[in-house]
Amino acid sequence: MSTVQVVVVGAGGHAREVLDVIEAVRADGGRIEAIGVVASQPPAAGDPLEAYGVPYLGGDEVLADLPKGVGVLLGIGSPQIRARLDAAYGHRPAPVLLHPTSSLGRAVELAPGSVVFPFVSITNHVRLGRHTHVNRNATIGHDVVLGDHVLVGPSAAVSGNVTVAERAMLGSGCTVRQGVRVGTDAVVGMGAAVLADVADGTTVVGVPARPR
Repeated sequence: MSTVQVVVVGAGGHAREVLDVIEAVRADGGRIEAIGVVASQPPAAGDPLEAYGVPYLGGDEVLADLPKGVGVLLGIGSPQIRARLDAAYGHRPAPVLLHPTSSLGRAVELAPGSVVFPFVSITNHVRLGRHTHVNRNATIGHDVVLGDHVLVGPSAAVSGNVTVAERAMLGSGCTVRQGVRVGTDAVVGMGAAVLADVADGTTVVGVPARPR
Protein backbone atom coordinates (compact mmCIF):
# COMPACT_ATOMS: atom_id res chain seq x y z
CA MET A 1 0.00 0.00 0.00
CA SER A 2 1.40 3.39 -0.97
CA THR A 3 1.75 6.32 1.40
CA VAL A 4 -1.03 8.90 1.23
CA GLN A 5 0.39 12.39 0.82
CA VAL A 6 -1.59 15.31 2.25
CA VAL A 7 -1.31 19.02 2.80
CA VAL A 8 -2.70 20.59 5.96
CA VAL A 9 -4.66 23.78 5.37
CA GLY A 10 -4.03 26.15 8.28
CA ALA A 11 -0.96 27.14 10.27
CA GLY A 12 -2.30 27.86 13.77
CA GLY A 13 -2.67 25.73 16.86
CA HIS A 14 -5.45 23.57 15.40
CA ALA A 15 -3.28 22.77 12.38
CA ARG A 16 -0.45 21.73 14.69
CA GLU A 17 -2.83 19.40 16.51
CA VAL A 18 -3.78 17.82 13.18
CA LEU A 19 -0.08 17.39 12.43
CA ASP A 20 0.31 15.74 15.85
CA VAL A 21 -2.34 13.19 14.87
CA ILE A 22 -0.60 12.55 11.55
CA GLU A 23 2.68 11.92 13.42
CA ALA A 24 0.93 9.53 15.82
CA VAL A 25 -0.72 7.62 12.97
CA ARG A 26 2.65 7.31 11.20
CA ALA A 27 4.32 6.11 14.40
CA ASP A 28 1.58 3.46 14.67
CA GLY A 29 2.34 2.18 11.18
CA GLY A 30 -0.12 4.27 9.20
CA ARG A 31 0.89 5.29 5.68
CA ILE A 32 0.24 9.02 5.62
CA GLU A 33 2.65 11.91 5.13
CA ALA A 34 2.16 15.67 5.47
CA ILE A 35 4.11 17.21 2.60
CA GLY A 36 3.29 20.84 3.38
CA VAL A 37 1.17 23.46 5.09
CA VAL A 38 -1.06 25.88 3.23
CA ALA A 39 -2.17 29.15 4.85
CA SER A 40 -3.00 32.71 3.88
CA GLN A 41 0.11 34.03 5.65
CA PRO A 42 3.49 32.34 6.11
CA PRO A 43 4.42 31.45 9.70
CA ALA A 44 6.68 34.01 11.35
CA ALA A 45 10.26 33.17 12.26
CA GLY A 46 10.32 31.06 15.40
CA ASP A 47 6.71 29.95 15.00
CA PRO A 48 6.01 26.63 16.80
CA LEU A 49 5.08 25.15 13.42
CA GLU A 50 8.80 25.06 12.54
CA ALA A 51 9.30 22.17 14.94
CA TYR A 52 7.28 19.90 12.63
CA GLY A 53 9.65 20.30 9.70
CA VAL A 54 6.75 20.61 7.27
CA PRO A 55 7.29 23.30 4.62
CA TYR A 56 4.99 26.24 4.06
CA LEU A 57 3.73 25.98 0.47
CA GLY A 58 1.81 29.26 0.13
CA GLY A 59 -1.82 30.34 0.14
CA ASP A 60 -4.66 27.95 -0.65
CA GLU A 61 -4.39 28.86 -4.33
CA VAL A 62 -1.40 26.51 -4.54
CA LEU A 63 -3.74 23.55 -4.10
CA ALA A 64 -4.76 23.93 -7.74
CA ASP A 65 -1.19 23.13 -8.83
CA LEU A 66 -0.61 20.06 -6.67
CA PRO A 67 -0.80 16.55 -8.17
CA LYS A 68 -4.34 15.13 -8.21
CA GLY A 69 -3.49 12.40 -5.73
CA VAL A 70 -2.41 14.79 -2.96
CA GLY A 71 -5.08 14.95 -0.28
CA VAL A 72 -6.26 17.78 1.95
CA LEU A 73 -6.83 17.91 5.69
CA LEU A 74 -8.37 21.09 7.09
CA GLY A 75 -6.43 22.19 10.17
CA ILE A 76 -8.83 25.02 11.00
CA GLY A 77 -11.17 25.13 13.98
CA SER A 78 -13.94 27.24 12.45
CA PRO A 79 -16.69 25.03 11.00
CA GLN A 80 -17.73 27.78 8.58
CA ILE A 81 -14.23 28.16 7.15
CA ARG A 82 -13.85 24.40 6.86
CA ALA A 83 -17.14 24.28 4.94
CA ARG A 84 -15.99 27.01 2.56
CA LEU A 85 -12.67 25.31 1.88
CA ASP A 86 -14.35 21.96 1.41
CA ALA A 87 -16.68 23.51 -1.17
CA ALA A 88 -13.66 24.87 -3.04
CA TYR A 89 -11.35 21.86 -2.78
CA GLY A 90 -13.67 18.96 -2.01
CA HIS A 91 -12.70 17.26 -5.27
CA ARG A 92 -9.34 16.38 -3.68
CA PRO A 93 -8.89 13.22 -1.62
CA ALA A 94 -9.57 13.77 2.08
CA PRO A 95 -8.34 10.86 4.21
CA VAL A 96 -9.85 9.99 7.57
CA LEU A 97 -7.46 10.72 10.44
CA LEU A 98 -7.94 8.55 13.51
CA HIS A 99 -5.57 8.88 16.48
CA PRO A 100 -4.40 5.45 17.67
CA THR A 101 -5.44 6.18 21.28
CA SER A 102 -9.07 6.78 20.28
CA SER A 103 -11.73 4.12 20.76
CA LEU A 104 -14.45 3.26 18.23
CA GLY A 105 -17.32 0.85 18.69
CA ARG A 106 -19.34 -1.08 16.13
CA ALA A 107 -20.73 0.55 12.98
CA VAL A 108 -18.97 3.92 13.22
CA GLU A 109 -18.90 5.75 9.90
CA LEU A 110 -16.19 8.35 9.34
CA ALA A 111 -16.73 10.52 6.26
CA PRO A 112 -13.80 11.89 4.23
CA GLY A 113 -11.64 14.43 6.04
CA SER A 114 -12.96 13.64 9.51
CA VAL A 115 -10.37 13.87 12.28
CA VAL A 116 -10.58 12.05 15.62
CA PHE A 117 -8.07 13.41 18.11
CA PRO A 118 -6.38 11.63 21.07
CA PHE A 119 -8.36 9.73 23.72
CA VAL A 120 -11.75 10.19 22.07
CA SER A 121 -14.36 7.53 22.82
CA ILE A 122 -17.06 6.87 20.20
CA THR A 123 -19.49 4.07 21.02
CA ASN A 124 -21.63 2.45 18.31
CA HIS A 125 -23.74 3.34 15.27
CA VAL A 126 -22.32 6.83 14.98
CA ARG A 127 -21.77 8.88 11.85
CA LEU A 128 -19.25 11.71 11.45
CA GLY A 129 -19.72 14.01 8.44
CA ARG A 130 -17.15 15.44 6.07
CA HIS A 131 -14.26 17.29 7.72
CA THR A 132 -15.85 16.94 11.15
CA HIS A 133 -13.37 17.18 14.03
CA VAL A 134 -13.79 15.50 17.43
CA ASN A 135 -11.23 16.90 19.81
CA ARG A 136 -9.27 15.15 22.54
CA ASN A 137 -11.04 13.38 25.42
CA ALA A 138 -14.51 13.92 23.95
CA THR A 139 -17.11 11.16 24.28
CA ILE A 140 -19.77 10.39 21.68
CA GLY A 141 -22.69 8.14 22.61
CA HIS A 142 -24.63 5.62 20.56
CA ASP A 143 -26.68 6.52 17.48
CA VAL A 144 -25.24 10.04 17.22
CA VAL A 145 -25.06 11.90 13.92
CA LEU A 146 -22.48 14.67 13.59
CA GLY A 147 -23.09 16.58 10.36
CA ASP A 148 -20.53 17.93 7.94
CA HIS A 149 -17.91 20.37 9.30
CA VAL A 150 -18.96 20.03 12.95
CA LEU A 151 -16.43 20.81 15.69
CA VAL A 152 -16.65 18.91 18.99
CA GLY A 153 -14.43 20.59 21.58
CA PRO A 154 -12.10 18.89 24.05
CA SER A 155 -13.81 16.87 26.79
CA ALA A 156 -17.30 17.46 25.41
CA ALA A 157 -19.79 14.70 26.27
CA VAL A 158 -22.48 13.91 23.71
CA SER A 159 -25.14 11.44 24.87
CA GLY A 160 -26.93 8.90 22.71
CA ASN A 161 -29.38 9.66 19.89
CA VAL A 162 -28.12 13.23 19.50
CA THR A 163 -28.02 14.99 16.14
CA VAL A 164 -25.55 17.83 15.62
CA ALA A 165 -26.30 19.58 12.34
CA GLU A 166 -23.88 21.01 9.81
CA ARG A 167 -21.27 23.55 10.93
CA ALA A 168 -22.31 23.47 14.59
CA MET A 169 -19.71 23.92 17.31
CA LEU A 170 -19.76 22.21 20.72
CA GLY A 171 -17.52 24.02 23.19
CA SER A 172 -14.96 22.43 25.49
CA GLY A 173 -16.43 20.50 28.38
CA CYS A 174 -20.06 20.90 27.35
CA THR A 175 -22.62 18.12 27.80
CA VAL A 176 -25.50 17.33 25.47
CA ARG A 177 -28.52 15.42 26.76
CA GLN A 178 -29.78 12.28 25.06
CA GLY A 179 -32.10 12.83 22.10
CA VAL A 180 -31.32 16.53 21.62
CA ARG A 181 -30.81 18.21 18.25
CA VAL A 182 -28.21 20.97 17.91
CA GLY A 183 -29.03 23.02 14.83
CA THR A 184 -27.07 24.14 11.80
CA ASP A 185 -24.46 26.82 12.61
CA ALA A 186 -25.37 26.64 16.31
CA VAL A 187 -22.77 27.21 19.02
CA VAL A 188 -22.75 25.54 22.43
CA GLY A 189 -20.59 27.43 24.91
CA MET A 190 -17.84 25.91 27.04
CA GLY A 191 -19.17 23.94 29.96
CA ALA A 192 -22.80 24.37 28.93
CA ALA A 193 -25.38 21.67 29.70
CA VAL A 194 -27.73 21.27 26.75
CA LEU A 195 -31.05 19.82 27.90
CA ALA A 196 -33.27 20.85 24.98
CA ASP A 197 -32.99 21.35 21.23
CA VAL A 198 -30.84 24.25 20.03
CA ALA A 199 -32.26 26.18 17.08
CA ASP A 200 -30.30 26.82 13.90
CA GLY A 201 -27.82 29.67 14.24
CA THR A 202 -28.32 30.01 18.00
CA THR A 203 -25.60 30.35 20.64
CA VAL A 204 -26.41 28.80 24.02
CA VAL A 205 -24.45 29.07 27.25
CA GLY A 206 -24.79 28.12 30.91
CA VAL A 207 -26.31 25.36 33.03
CA PRO A 208 -28.87 24.65 31.81
CA ALA A 209 -27.94 26.08 28.43
CA ARG A 210 -29.98 29.09 27.31
CA PRO A 211 -29.74 31.40 24.28
CA ARG A 212 -27.23 34.17 24.81
